[in-house]
Amino acid sequence: MARRRGPTTRAVKDANRPAYSAARILAGPPKVEPGFPEPFSDTPALYSTVKAVMVATEVLLRRKGDILDSAVRVRDLELLTDFYDDRYSVPTIDTGKTKGEVVPCTGDVWTDVNTHCFVGEDASNCNLTVEPGDTIQVAHCDVIYQYFGDSRVCLGSGGDGKYPHYDTVEADWVPQGSTSHTALQDREDPDSHPLASITGIQTGGAGTTWLNDQGTYTAPQGFSEVHNDLTGRSDLNTHPISAITDLEARLAALEATVQQLNQRIGACWFV
Repeated sequence: MARRRGPTTRAVKDANRPAYSAARILAGPPKVEPGFPEPFSDTPALYSTVKAVMVATEVLLRRKGDILDSAVRVRDLELLTDFYDDRYSVPTIDTGKTKGEVVPCTGDVWTDVNTHCFVGEDASNCNLTVEPGDTIQVAHCDVIYQYFGDSRVCLGSGGDGKYPHYDTVEADWVPQGSTSHTALQDREDPDSHPLASITGIQTGGAGTTWLNDQGTYTAPQGFSEVHNDLTGRSDLNTHPISAITDLEARLAALEATVQQLNQRIGACWFV
């Protein structure tokens, strides 16, 4: 004997739901329109049937009755789809493209851009079209500039194109960097360069050129920055007393001892 399976979890949930179904929703409230009478062969009966069909057709075609009782046409579905797409869809963000090229350096960047014939892959008839979201950069006089002016315009010497021509102004361009060291700012700030980057000044070794108050000094062969590697360290007058570890303290202690001895010798002399 086969075992009956108990109701599934979904079946239990469905049983507890209100008795709303697609059939019930489509059925709607009771209709006030008469049903279709039986089309008997006599004229009054046929008239009643035809009249009922006509009323139902007019309701379906939205000529009478409630619009909620009318038929849904394919065109209605298309219009509803467009409506809800426009109302609830998330707008896409146009990230645009990065466009630009090298502009010859004859004056200010904004003036040179206005007279420049753009010929890159994004150009057309000497124009560079600025779409919303585009990033426009040009290299001009060893400086990289980015455009922050209006979009939906055409830059360059080609006049009107897809959009109206626009002559840029100084405020439209902001420098972003440079390909030339001499064009950079703050080059004279402290700690901007290592010693090795300064011509003629290095960090040590034979042949090194040092810069001091009197001018320059070139270290001879055998030059070293390590004291213990130097020759002549034992020569006379090579070091001051202060350069010898603990020498000043020991000399002071020796001087005190001599003074004490002198005092004792003096005391014995007068006894």
